[in-house]
Amino acid sequence: MRRLPLLAYILIVATSFTGSLTAGLGEGLDLGSSWPGAPAALLAQLAGGSVEPLHRILTVLAGVAVLAAFLANLRRNAPASAGMLASLIATALTGRLILLALAGQLSPPFDLLVYPANNLLALSSASFALALAVDSEIPWRRPVLLRGAAFWAATASALGAFLLGFQKVERVDVLSGPPVLRAALGLHIAAALLAIALAMSAYKHRAGNGALQKAVLWAAAAQALIGPVVLIGDLSSYWSPGFPVALHTAAAHLLASTCIVAYVRSRRA
Repeated sequence: MRRLPLLAYILIVATSFTGSLTAGLGEGLDLGSSWPGAPAALLAQLAGGSVEPLHRILTVLAGVAVLAAFLANLRRNAPASAGMLASLIATALTGRLILLALAGQLSPPFDLLVYPANNLLALSSASFALALAVDSEIPWRRPVLLRGAAFWAATASALGAFLLGFQKVERVDVLSGPPVLRAALGLHIAAALLAIALAMSAYKHRAGNGALQKAVLWAAAAQALIGPVVLIGDLSSYWSPGFPVALHTAAAHLLASTCIVAYVRSRRA
C-alpha cells in the first residue's frame, strides 16, 4: 500500500471516530459554535477531559495529510485525488454546519439533513484515500456481493447519522419521537443486517487472504457485535449513548470503504 494516502485514510477514519465520540459522550459545543477555536481554549478543554478539542485537532491533521496525498498522487490518479480533497473540504464545511445545528442556528430541514450529508462525505473522503492507498488489483470470486455490501453499509451509515442528528437537534429519543424516527431506525437495522450478511458472504468467496479481505470480515463482525450495544445505549440515553457510538461509526466507515475499494479493484483484476 502507498503510505501517504493510507495515513490520510487512517486520519479521516480517526476524525470520524472522535466526532462520533463527542456525540456519544454528550459533547459537541464545549468550544462553542466557532471553529476551530482559540488554541488556549482547545488546550484547556483537552486538559479538562473533553474529546471535542481532539476531534478538531485531528480534523486539521487529516486535512494536511489529504492535501499532501493529493499533491503526491495527482498525476498518478487525478480523479481519486481530486475526489478525496473535494470530499474532505465538503466534510469540513458540513461539520461546521453541525455545530450551528446543535446551537439552534440552522433552519430545518437542513439541521437534520446535515448529519447524514456529513457522514457520507466523510465516507467518500475515506474511500477515495483508500483507493489511492491500494495500488494492486484484488480478485474476488463474487464481486457483486461487495457492491451490495458497500451500498447497504453506506445506506445504514447515513441513516444512523440521521437518527443521531434527529435526536440531538429535536431533543427526543426513538421511542417518544415521531414515527419517522422509528421508521428510520427500522431501515437502519435492515440495511445494516444486509451489509453484514453480504460482506461475510463476499469474504467466503474471496480469492485471496490479504489485508483488505480481512478488513472486510473484521468490520462486518465488529458491526454485528457493536450495533446491539449502541441501540441499548441509545434507548437508555439519546443525548449521551456512550463510547460504542464511536466504534460503530468507525466500523461502518471501515466496512463501506473497504467494500467499495475491493469491488473497484476486483473489476480491474
